Amino acid sequence: MMSKAKIISIVKEVFIWGLILLVVSNVISYLRKPQLKDDSLPSLTLHTIEGKKINFDDYRGKPLLIHFWATWCPT
Repeated sequence: MMSKAKIISIVKEVFIWGLILLVVSNVISYLRKPQLKDDSLPSLTLHTIEGKKINFDDYRGKPLLIHFWATWCPT
């Protein structure tokens, strides 16, 4: 049977290698990320339910979340 010190040593080593794998995989993911164009948003003007006009050009260069919903979509 293994001693308690040997088990703790193995757990530490597994933890350290897991942490190294996590860091390396995140660095690789960051380096391989796609380059998004800033001009990919078309110039559109939409109307809200209240009748307010929204122009996409006002949001150029800023993050924009568009939420689409329909009556047949489950809640």
